[in-house]
Amino acid sequence: MLHTIKVIKYNPIKKCTELWGDNWIQVKKKPLVLMEDYCSHYGLSVSGSQGAIRKHLNIYHKVPILVHPLLQCYFLPTMAPHHTDCVFLNAKRIQTIKAIGCDTLIVFDDQTSLVVHLGHRAIKKQMHRAQRMAQHIQRQYQLDHLSLESSLNTGIMRILN
Repeated sequence: MLHTIKVIKYNPIKKCTELWGDNWIQVKKKPLVLMEDYCSHYGLSVSGSQGAIRKHLNIYHKVPILVHPLLQCYFLPTMAPHHTDCVFLNAKRIQTIKAIGCDTLIVFDDQTSLVVHLGHRAIKKQMHRAQRMAQHIQRQYQLDHLSLESSLNTGIMRILN
């Protein structure tokens, strides 16, 4: 379900979080609480996810949030995550971005679009950060797999000898 969501944003008038996937859904939780719920479902936390990204990429502002490590599902905050105007964008669902003055047009993989009040360069930078972290995690999985494979082969050789 989470990987189908394109946008998570807070509606201060209705005092709920709105999720946009195939349609808009309203949830009576704050966006960060909802993100924390999603993260914990996959054994993560928002602070842990952001802490790892900060450590490996040496970034400190508008840090992407890894929610699902196997699907490499990252949400990009448009401003400080605790701010009520923050919009979270699913990096996997973004197909293209286009500058429109000081704003950015986001076109998603299903050809729907949304204008966000954040510069094109900032969105591009956050997408690049999410891609770098995804590559880092992929390399770690590959190294762990090679290490495990090597350990198993060594163990089998001991048994055969």
